[in-house]
Amino acid sequence: MKTELLVSISKKGLLGTNEEAFKHLIMASGRIKLAKKYLEFENKKYVYSLETYNTNNVDVINYHFSFWTDEDKMEIESEATSLYSKLQDYIECVLRQHSHHIEILWDDLSYECVQKAYPLIYTVENKMRFLITKFMLVNVGTKWEKENMPLQIKNSNSVKRNEKNSDKFGIVYALDFIELSDVLFKEYSFKENIKELDGKDNIMSSDLEPYIPKSNWERYFSSLIANESDSIKSKWNKLYDFRCTIAHNRRIKYNEYLAIKAMFDDINPILSSAIDKLSSINMPEEDKEAIAENIASIKNEKIGRFIVEFRKLEEIIYVLDDKKTNNIRNLKMMGHHLQDEGLINKDDYMLLYRIIHFRSAIIHGNSSIDIDDDKIDEIISDIIQIRNKIEEKRGNNDTK
Repeated sequence: MKTELLVSISKKGLLGTNEEAFKHLIMASGRIKLAKKYLEFENKKYVYSLETYNTNNVDVINYHFSFWTDEDKMEIESEATSLYSKLQDYIECVLRQHSHHIEILWDDLSYECVQKAYPLIYTVENKMRFLITKFMLVNVGTKWEKENMPLQIKNSNSVKRNEKNSDKFGIVYALDFIELSDVLFKEYSFKENIKELDGKDNIMSSDLEPYIPKSNWERYFSSLIANESDSIKSKWNKLYDFRCTIAHNRRIKYNEYLAIKAMFDDINPILSSAIDKLSSINMPEEDKEAIAENIASIKNEKIGRFIVEFRKLEEIIYVLDDKKTNNIRNLKMMGHHLQDEGLINKDDYMLLYRIIHFRSAIIHGNSSIDIDDDKIDEIISDIIQIRNKIEEKRGNNDTK
């Protein structure tokens, strides 16, 4: 497991103006000891390397600082991984106090966290879609999308944007992740104009019921799932934030993975229990067949691996692209730059474009692309192929 940092430090300061000063900066608090090749943190030894790079900016010195463990494989939820995460956090904290810019060039722990975290989020998201769709079809009927969906949901941008998916699979499968909680928890009433009751004698509570805003959770789910709706909604919103972080190829830290795992452990059994209870509902066989035909899923492990392999490819391209500005990660633009530099040819760029398009289909939804296990394996092979080619070309250029 390896971490690589590119640290920029001003030469005008007293600290970090040469490699020895940089080492003393890291060891200043006494928590870390640096020998010739090894770094010691809380009685655990790690390998490290330090290189210096000068740039056109004569006032700044750049350090390429890497550290890693000799262990071949560390379990994600282990004391060894937790300690490595603490080391990461401590080194970054120390360096950020003295550096105006730190670039994370490589973070194996983050890749491991993404690989483990995305399938968890994917699982609860699709269990929620399954639960909502099947429950509403069985208990409310085939017109539930028109009669029992809050107006804000029916008019949402995601439903309009994914109109083809809506026609093919239903509104629930056209909704974005965050809007699924609105299906359950947003309150709405069957009738809006309570003035209709003006002049009516002996108004009963049953007459007022259609005008009282209630959520679908209160109407249909609370009797099945004995958990506080506010707690589930809060965790769902947090999972949405993490889902966006992963989808946009941002870094997931170890403590964030643990938070995702904890929320998954809370929410997943609730959804599984509710789905199990739905099986006791008495419904016609033809309805069961229709539901089975319209509920599709992709293996979580496959999606998780694709995301990780895509991130590795993106990081390699990002590190190699000398023309990038303001740290903007436009992969298509960076691909053009690599083509200009001769690291990839036109066919390679078209393959890269295909990979980017496939990622968009997974993350944002695109009904024109079939996403199955074989397709995912094919795209992963394409990623590895172009990544190896870039690395090979890079190696050849370095030896010239």
